[in-house]
Amino acid sequence: MWSSRGGSIPPPAVPICGFGGKGCAASVFEMYKGYFLLGIALFVVTISGSTFTVGFLIHVPNAQPPAEVGTPSAPTKSLGMGLHGFTQTNISSLTHSTIGSLARSRIFSLYSYNGEKCIVRSFGSTTMAKALTVAQMTECRTMRLFDHENVNRFLGLSLDGPNVLAVWNFCLRGSIRDVILSENAMVKDVIFIQSAIKEICEGIHFLHNSPLQFHGGLKSSACLINDRWQVKISYFGLRWLKSSQKNRAKDFLWLSPEQLRKMGDSEIVDGSKPSDIYTMALIFTEVQNIQ
Repeated sequence: MWSSRGGSIPPPAVPICGFGGKGCAASVFEMYKGYFLLGIALFVVTISGSTFTVGFLIHVPNAQPPAEVGTPSAPTKSLGMGLHGFTQTNISSLTHSTIGSLARSRIFSLYSYNGEKCIVRSFGSTTMAKALTVAQMTECRTMRLFDHENVNRFLGLSLDGPNVLAVWNFCLRGSIRDVILSENAMVKDVIFIQSAIKEICEGIHFLHNSPLQFHGGLKSSACLINDRWQVKISYFGLRWLKSSQKNRAKDFLWLSPEQLRKMGDSEIVDGSKPSDIYTMALIFTEVQNIQ
């Protein structure tokens, strides 16, 4: 029978491992399969935990309790005094409206910080800022991190001089109010007016959805214009510093009716989102009436 199949060797009468398959010794894996699976699971869990821990430490290298959060600062010694400190070349790059506005201002000055022009607002003696609360320091750090094309950059506070100074990024063309008073032909352009209104809305929308929640001191002089005719909302936040200064008579023109009612005998009033919207409407009217 087997010779007719090409010389095949006949199978043994009894299979190598027996008819029940139990005649052969089991492999090591089969004998300890449970231990192998448990070891693999522990290895995967260990690797995953280590990866998460390393990633957390990389992304949070300097985690500190809130009480230790510092205030973004611009040391006074690193601020070079403004108009008289710049070279004639730099002065010639400023628009006449910007120079005139700074010359008339009692609280804003043009400085140089790290080789760049910046606008500095003075808030009086540093004695009122010696004991900043955690909330105030956190607000400064939050403002420093703002990144939006229609929000002016806050560079920090200078607390080591005779006065508290808030340092902001400089915008070449000054504010919307400055440009209007200069009678620049650009402000009568319909495209510019539409773009300015859109950019003011986008900047305020960003602030309303930020931890600050509202601007509080919005006016056309707080809407700055850079060298590319892009509007940037500035001078937001720092309500605890602004409250130390009295409002000028013309500042009341930008307050909403509810703010004026709340003032009473006090000249200090907080802002709100509806108040910002009211002031935005006044700015839009001011821009539209240029024509």
